[in-house]
Amino acid sequence: MNMDSNGMKKGTKISRDLLPVTLAEKNAGTLGYFNVWIGIGIIIATFAVGGEAAYYCNLKQIAVAAVIGTFFLGCFFCISSDIGVEHGISFPIYVAAILGKRGTILPNVLRSIYGPIWFGVQSYFGAMTINQIVVIFTGYDNWKLWFIIFVIVQVVNTACGFGAMEKVANIAAPTIILIGIYLVFRLLHMAELNGIDAWNSVYADTGSKIACGNANALLYIMMLGLNYWADNACEVETWSRYVKTDKGEKSLFKRNKRAIPGYLIALPLASGFMIFLGALSTFVTGNYNPIEAVSAITENPIVLTFLLVMIVMAQYHNTSRQKAESSGWKTPLTMVNECSVQPDAQWSVHYCTFKSKMPYWMRVCVCGFIGAVIQPWILIDHIGVFLTVTGSLWSTMYGMTIVDFFFIRKHKINVPDLYKENGGQYAYAKGFNPAGMISFVIGLAACILLPSIAFFAGSVVSGISYYALMHVWILKKYPQKELGIEQDRYSGISGGREWIYDDETNSVKSSI
Repeated sequence: MNMDSNGMKKGTKISRDLLPVTLAEKNAGTLGYFNVWIGIGIIIATFAVGGEAAYYCNLKQIAVAAVIGTFFLGCFFCISSDIGVEHGISFPIYVAAILGKRGTILPNVLRSIYGPIWFGVQSYFGAMTINQIVVIFTGYDNWKLWFIIFVIVQVVNTACGFGAMEKVANIAAPTIILIGIYLVFRLLHMAELNGIDAWNSVYADTGSKIACGNANALLYIMMLGLNYWADNACEVETWSRYVKTDKGEKSLFKRNKRAIPGYLIALPLASGFMIFLGALSTFVTGNYNPIEAVSAITENPIVLTFLLVMIVMAQYHNTSRQKAESSGWKTPLTMVNECSVQPDAQWSVHYCTFKSKMPYWMRVCVCGFIGAVIQPWILIDHIGVFLTVTGSLWSTMYGMTIVDFFFIRKHKINVPDLYKENGGQYAYAKGFNPAGMISFVIGLAACILLPSIAFFAGSVVSGISYYALMHVWILKKYPQKELGIEQDRYSGISGGREWIYDDETNSVKSSI
């Protein structure tokens, strides 16, 4: 099969990374996919969430709230995950059914903003770590200089396609887990020596005090976790399409049985652990920053340098992923054992299927520039507000996704029409689905009115609005074939059907 240098099939505008994944290409087993979500959950930025939580609840409450909140989200992952498992398509493709082909510019813009912001945040942590290493050996202290250098190195590295550091960075996630476990024992020992009862205290700038968070505080901690992972909720099918499944399996849970442990066990434990560690660091050192925690537990320069270098590698891995996703390029995610999932986020294409006119290297540079100029150190100081805003934006999208796939289309999708460049049932009104666009605005309004429960407000209200508008208006004016008398033709794996690309017609069609 001929491909051009940008990974596009010759003679078509569809990227190979956006084509449906066939049964033979589904190569992620239970253990491999479990490890995917361990790696996703081990992100050092979640330390900041733990630092914020320490001001509202004690350590026991934070641990419980963080795990429960992410577990709750994992339950919904089990539903939206089926889009990828059943039909082998990713969110950038499926979202055209909700917003229309032109309407996909909305998540395009969200990802283009969201990615660079997190790139800046991760770069900030990396720069602080590099600065600490330099201080140890030279006494020179200038973290802003290292921030600029760290950003430039990553931009050049990604734009040129260098892969050596990426291979090293893949070691970082399991290493961070081991470092985290070591940190927990050391920090708890330090807390005991200093008379800090972190298990029963709420942190204050003037010192910890024995207290328990109330119901509102616990809800706030849960919302922080939900808002943090809201974008992953939308994009979970981009990963799940690579999960092995059984052809002809009718049961939703049996189809997704290899993916579910990753959502309900791996992510809650990994994410909860990092939030817990950030809170514990705040109680003991007064700062959630992992660099402060590492510096506090050892004075041995060799051990300290090793720990800090691993943190730099973790930041490099995460920032490279954020930068490449927001620049619209597939990023390799090296897995262990039998899993070799490669998630993509082709967000810099106009309608999700068209090749971006901006060169890849330029997109990477723009992303790096935005991530640097936003001054992420200021953003981190207001992490609660930031997560509420991002959670609002993505939760409204997620609510519509669940309703559209589960309640309206009932797991059936006219996949060939999703890949049509012009026309088709998902063109709606000049390329926009009014139900999706209106419901997105209504969902955001609900988040503004109820910011303390933004994720729930956005997803529930947008979902209800979308369901109502589709039934009373859109479905009558724009019939959907998967809801008609031949609806069985649009089942995926459960109906023994795969969606395959036809080279001769440059289109996607049914295997049967």
